[in-house]
Amino acid sequence: MRGYRNAGRKEIYAIVEADATQPMRYLLAEPGPDGSPWTLDPSKARRFSGFEGFDFLGRALERGLELAMMPLDDVVVDGAGQ
Repeated sequence: MRGYRNAGRKEIYAIVEADATQPMRYLLAEPGPDGSPWTLDPSKARRFSGFEGFDFLGRALERGLELAMMPLDDVVVDGAGQ
């Protein structure tokens, strides 16, 4: 029997540096005012669905970039943390 515990729930992910130490840097949707593609604020991170994120990681790996995908919690996704 299939489980429906998470039916209708969509996981949202952010792209982070794979070898990052604290503080974690999140990928922005477009470069910030200083030209950097990274932010320390998870609420400003570009959001990915699972398939879109894995596709992005594959293309980044082809270019020699080591990135990782990290799930964003509901507080960040809903904007309640802002």
